[in-house]
Amino acid sequence: MTQEASGADKKPIKPQTVKIDATVNLKSKKIIIRGNSTLPPGSILDLALKPYNDDTPREEIEPYLIEPEDNVVTFSTTKVNDDGSLELTVMKRPDSNKRYRLDLLFIPDKQPEDVNLEEKIDDTEGFTSLQVDGKTVTGMLLHVNIFKEDEVFGDNITMDFIPKQNTP
Repeated sequence: MTQEASGADKKPIKPQTVKIDATVNLKSKKIIIRGNSTLPPGSILDLALKPYNDDTPREEIEPYLIEPEDNVVTFSTTKVNDDGSLELTVMKRPDSNKRYRLDLLFIPDKQPEDVNLEEKIDDTEGFTSLQVDGKTVTGMLLHVNIFKEDEVFGDNITMDFIPKQNTP
């Protein structure tokens, strides 16, 4: 007679940092988001398109020296599939003559109950404090600038989301 070790069917999980590799493809009025992640399947990611003030110079927008306006003009969500890929998401660009920042957010507190986050998120690049619905939460923020359609990097281009850097 043998005794089964309790939990023998569970593999030990090594802590790892969360990784999200996502791209934005601009096609005229369409903003197409694709990517992969080490987040558990079923994890939800938010996408928020925020406009820059029309008077803001490109020289301040391009290197992310200035924040966009607080209002979100287009919002969507995507989720992590079983294979780690992000669901293909297509958003509409509201005005091709405006500049925007597209934020990709992962907020651990907003995950479905069946998503078991075992990764060590606080060491992950892009991990920061965020303002969501008037509350301060912690999570990951990646972003990409979207320029006017007739500007350089404004159309027919694929760009990588980059982590939001914590500022001192």
